[in-house]
Amino acid sequence: MTTTVGRPGTLAATLADTEAFTDSAVNGADTAADTAADTAADTAADTAADTAADTAADTAADTAADTAADTAADTAADTAADTAADTAADTAADTAADTAADTAADTAADTAADTAADTAADTAADTAADTAADTAADTAADTAADTAADTAADTAADTAADTAADTAADTAADTAADTAADTAADATRRPTLRLRDRLVRLAELAVTPLLPSDFLDVVDPLLSGADLRGRIEAIEPETADAATITIRPGRGWRGHVPGQYVRIGVDVDGVRQWRAYSVTSPADRSDGRFTITVKAIPDGVVSNHLVREARAGTVIQLDQATGEFVLPTPAPRRLLFVTAGSGITPVMGILRSYAAELADVVVVHSAPSRADVIFGADLAELAADDRITLTTIHTDAEGLLDTERLERLVPDLAERETWACGPTGLLDLLEEHWAARGFADRIHTERFRPTIVVTGEGGRVSFTRSGTTVEADGATPILDAAEAAGVLMPSGCRMGICFGCVLPLREGAVRDLRNGELTTAVPGDGVRIQTCISAAAGACHIDH
Repeated sequence: MTTTVGRPGTLAATLADTEAFTDSAVNGADTAADTAADTAADTAADTAADTAADTAADTAADTAADTAADTAADTAADTAADTAADTAADTAADTAADTAADTAADTAADTAADTAADTAADTAADTAADTAADTAADTAADTAADTAADTAADTAADTAADTAADTAADTAADTAADTAADTAADATRRPTLRLRDRLVRLAELAVTPLLPSDFLDVVDPLLSGADLRGRIEAIEPETADAATITIRPGRGWRGHVPGQYVRIGVDVDGVRQWRAYSVTSPADRSDGRFTITVKAIPDGVVSNHLVREARAGTVIQLDQATGEFVLPTPAPRRLLFVTAGSGITPVMGILRSYAAELADVVVVHSAPSRADVIFGADLAELAADDRITLTTIHTDAEGLLDTERLERLVPDLAERETWACGPTGLLDLLEEHWAARGFADRIHTERFRPTIVVTGEGGRVSFTRSGTTVEADGATPILDAAEAAGVLMPSGCRMGICFGCVLPLREGAVRDLRNGELTTAVPGDGVRIQTCISAAAGACHIDH
């Protein structure tokens, strides 16, 4: 900043030359001198103060702005929030204060000194002017320097402090934002199951003493609880006493391998009953449904209910599919299926899944009459398409299949891998024949009822929890005897495979109907038995 002022020395010299003439001139000279001195002093003071203030302000502002900008840039680049804040505060405060103070002091002192010296030299003729100028210059210089230095230092310190505070705040905010973002990202990466567990827990707290599954039962029973469920979607008659049931399984259904069966839990007259039925649909069905085909048997509680009374929309319990009546991988090149009655059901599941891939398949099926052939139309269609070689035996007119006839129907029987399913009598006959021919390992059977080999003497069966006592003979499974007496029993496949009927035998003896093996127990033994294939061998007590 540049300020131009008059030169009072010229007026002082003129007044000095005329001092000798008159007293009024002397007085005028004195007045002029005083005026000049005052003017010079005021001018010097103003000039020095303005210059110093302006220079200090500009320098402090520029320095503070530059320092703050540099500090902010340094802080933003630094990841450590604490280090950035400390460094910015110290650097800004020290640099701004030192620079502003030094610059203001030097500039003010130099400007004031130069201006005062010039003014004093010009007004040297007048002592008062010199004194006033010197005094004014010194005072102005000192005051301006001190004020500028103090102001600059305070401003710089305040600016640095503000900058450091702002930087620290910004850094803290950024850090908090980053932390929140990272936390949110981490939460997003956690397994969905964890969120689901929290929601389920919240729902449980909200609806206690009920459970969320109680409400889901109303909305969609297939989604509720840990139990696997299904819904009957269609029931289509196959024969007068057999029907195919289409089931839509709930979440958790893992599908099946062709030839396997599934346990179905059905409520009949308020009692949950479990039975096992073969899956008859192809494994790759696109809509996710599967089918079972049920043949009603005399006095069959569940089979008659499913064939004659069940309706679409009924919700049932399910187990995962299981069973060993399946083809190996790769499948044998030449196959023989021997079936009778509902024994065709697991085989139909296999044929529907693999018929297009199997090269040489022979099917020999027995049924009382043409009207009793389950899947009669499907089998005929497969035969018409040369997918299978089909022989159907109507036993009411032709009699039961025997091994001699089977040998005539299938001359290369010994060269084929055989799967057989049907009544116990038929399967026993086939297994004996294959064993006699020396290739017992080439026949695979699926039994819907256990083979009873040995019977015992029977006895009294007591169920300790229900307080019921049943007199059972040695040929009747404890499961059947108990159900006949009205005892609600756990059950499943009813042929000794699934272990759904297992109960503790607290005391007594039972006999395995498949092999005659005797199992005994005394209190504390903790013996568990399969009630579907065990008969009483004397008095026994079962914990149920």
